[in-house]
Amino acid sequence: MPGFANDFRRALAVAQTGTEDQVRARHVGAARAILDQALAERPIRPLVEQVVDGKPGAPLEAVRVPGVILFRLGVLQEVVAFALKAAFDLSPVRSGRYRLSWVAMKADGKVYQGGPLGPDEIVFVVNPQPYARKIQVRGAKLVGVAPGIADRLANAVRAAFGEAIQADVKFIALPNAYALKRGRGRRKDSAAGRAITYPAVMLRQRTSFD
Repeated sequence: MPGFANDFRRALAVAQTGTEDQVRARHVGAARAILDQALAERPIRPLVEQVVDGKPGAPLEAVRVPGVILFRLGVLQEVVAFALKAAFDLSPVRSGRYRLSWVAMKADGKVYQGGPLGPDEIVFVVNPQPYARKIQVRGAKLVGVAPGIADRLANAVRAAFGEAIQADVKFIALPNAYALKRGRGRRKDSAAGRAITYPAVMLRQRTSFD
């Protein structure tokens, strides 16, 4: 897997001879060539946001001479794909329902169905099965899975993508969440009817990449 670096902000060594328009044309051409090379190295084509002299979305041709062209590459799409595969591989196998239930959700609570993700987006990888919290906290003893599956998933993401990706375990609310039922004892009764929260791995980019 290609490595990640910081924001795609490189000093371009272009000849400064000629007219201002000629120098600008060489600057823009060199920037496009480097971007094309960076895109060719990514396993999934990322969303690209360009910032020219501090102005998001400005055309490359508007760059001053000398000026700064910054490309922000949203590579979270490939990170999410990796995380879903890792979650599947880490899951206990009995009926298979749990390992097949992992989904990615965007910050607005909608299921992520794939496609480009911007460099500032947040995605949660979560398992909506009602016993997901129990597997996280207690493990799955019948199939020999230790507690902390979400923590192991977060560690797998960090190992694959390094400091460029933030991967934190969070307990989040889900639509139509399972509600605790009345049980024996005052403590259980007081919690009856309360919707549980689900262990999830929050993913976001710390930087853009080249």
